[in-house]
Amino acid sequence: MKFFIPSAKDRAQAEKVWALVRMSLLDRSMPTTRRRVRALAWEGDGETHCLPVGADTPAAEGDPVMAIFEASNVDLYYVCTFGQVVMEQRPQALALDESWRVEDFDEEVCGHA
Repeated sequence: MKFFIPSAKDRAQAEKVWALVRMSLLDRSMPTTRRRVRALAWEGDGETHCLPVGADTPAAEGDPVMAIFEASNVDLYYVCTFGQVVMEQRPQALALDESWRVEDFDEEVCGHA
């Protein structure tokens, strides 16, 4: 799947929003890699669960995931919703274990920024 930000009118706007959210995280001492994460998936209760960009978060129904960032300085992923970004709240930080899977968008992004 190609990279997108939900509600962005085009690719250029999606890129701009992604960069602004990433800089906001850096300003709050949460540096991230340039990896474009599409979804986090995990096994539990005999089922596969998935939290993709664009889906409502279980903790905040009606507040879709805008972007998922991989932390560059700790073993975490930051799940950013529209509400958190607008209200300048901290994103949900998830530490993944071996039961989790990270799915990337199609584009390859090399290295860390």
